[in-house]
Amino acid sequence: MPGIPSAMFLHTLNPLKGWPSPHAVDFAGKISANVTITEVVAGRVVHVSSIINGVPQLEMGCVGPQMAIFLFQSNLDPDVTNPSVTGDTTVAIAPKGISAGLVAIGAYELESTEFDSSQVYLPNQPLRAVASNTDSTTGGRLTNAGVGTNGSGTFANAICGCVSRGAYQNAYGQKSLAFWPCYLPHPTA
Repeated sequence: MPGIPSAMFLHTLNPLKGWPSPHAVDFAGKISANVTITEVVAGRVVHVSSIINGVPQLEMGCVGPQMAIFLFQSNLDPDVTNPSVTGDTTVAIAPKGISAGLVAIGAYELESTEFDSSQVYLPNQPLRAVASNTDSTTGGRLTNAGVGTNGSGTFANAICGCVSRGAYQNAYGQKSLAFWPCYLPHPTA
């Protein structure tokens, strides 16, 4: 479904430390047809759900053993998709709809505008990414809500980040959350 991309500073993933690096772990794929959210914005979390014709398919959030990928680009950004219109002479850089992101096992500190801003974030709190391919409000957003531990002391959800500096207003005037990515799959996965 075509749409108009939002202003580039509204939804962002900004590396604060450790990127770019020749040792950084990045990944690219296409937003899955199972995702019905019109605009999957930069800063959201996705995971690889399948491979179709050699192209990784990305779905929202992460649960169980799924590896989190923090998106750099919206699926509507001009370097991801550029539908032709009558009289338009622009040429898409990546006309196949491929979005890139940073993988949660990377050694960097990130800042995302895509988090549950109703929560209070303290340093070292674990973060999860809500898995929903249909809810544009929560799908792929970071949160510390619902992370908790179960009776055995293990986390109740897959963990994909750890709060570093917390929530604040970034250089673009947007609410952002600073964190370190990590990979701690749910133990029952």
